Amino acid sequence: MKIAPVLLLWTTLLLSGTGDAVRADTFVRNGHIAGPHSEMTITPEQSKKIAAGLKHSILVLIDLTPEQKSTLKKRYGTKAARVSRLKVMKNTEAACSCHHTDLAVSITKDKIEIADNFIGADPKDEENQMKQYQNRQDVQEFLKKQKLLQKN
Repeated sequence: MKIAPVLLLWTTLLLSGTGDAVRADTFVRNGHIAGPHSEMTITPEQSKKIAAGLKHSILVLIDLTPEQKSTLKKRYGTKAARVSRLKVMKNTEAACSCHHTDLAVSITKDKIEIADNFIGADPKDEENQMKQYQNRQDVQEFLKKQKLLQKN
């Protein structure tokens, strides 16, 4: 009987999806960033790196050209000053955008969309968020072990 509530929750989440997969957040919707974003043309080399990397990973780091860095500075001002690389993910990826800075989505072979709200975030904030996430994971693992110990 304990399985029934879990199955009900799983079915509800599955049916609430938009046909692809249930998203961890609403970062990507209908193949595009769901919030404010800008489009950027990428080089053939960056395109190859993204295509190859996204076959095996949910994120690929690309180095920006001097022209792309200049474009970012013009669009985003001082908050883009330290940005020299972008994290690019698939436009269909059912992954969470949490804990990321400088995030973009691959939309075509030669274009990416850059999430405005993710450019130039303080890496210390990202590091602290990752530590908090890891602490929650550690606590959950500890509690699981405690439950197993209590049953024996």
